[in-house]
Amino acid sequence: MDPSTTACRAYTRSRGSNGGARRDLEDLRAAINHHSKEGFHRGVVRVVLPEKGLPRERWLDRVEAARFLWACWRYRETQTIHVGPLKGKKIETDRRPLRHIARFALIGLYTAATWLMQAAAPMWEAAGFLGMSEKTLRETYGHHHPDFLRGAANAIGKRRTPNKNVALVDRLVERNAPALKTSQRLEKAGGPGRTRTCNQTVMSGRL
Repeated sequence: MDPSTTACRAYTRSRGSNGGARRDLEDLRAAINHHSKEGFHRGVVRVVLPEKGLPRERWLDRVEAARFLWACWRYRETQTIHVGPLKGKKIETDRRPLRHIARFALIGLYTAATWLMQAAAPMWEAAGFLGMSEKTLRETYGHHHPDFLRGAANAIGKRRTPNKNVALVDRLVERNAPALKTSQRLEKAGGPGRTRTCNQTVMSGRL
């Protein structure tokens, strides 16, 4: 087995997350390809990726996001006093160690593709804003868009307009239905045990 393949699979196991390992190995593969393109090596280095996971169906709504941001922003660091009469007591300091996380999360939320799709943003504009291809946006986040499969749903529930020729035939059949029923009445002809319709009589020239 290729040593690089073994190393990639070992890394995936040690990482403990197929999604995280896949993202890391994708970055590694991009770096190796760039290194090769610049002519720094000629050998083939294979990067084996774990299976791609299913799209996430869980996301933060605006209320949950607001709670998370507020908790990070107002959080104050707690320290334990180690000397003096208050030794062992925990006190809150003025340090706000999670505010950088709040900023990071805020940037992520307003470039979270799920919200853009839910807001019915045009696909190509959203892709440009997010810095990803329209194909990736559609395949990964497109199911959150309110127009997702709407055309198919409308089409299957829409009353179909019949073909003009078919509609004409239907009208002619409905119009002539009484006459057809009358013309098909049975009459006795030729003695007992022999019956035929008026149409048959007409065709034989008796009427």
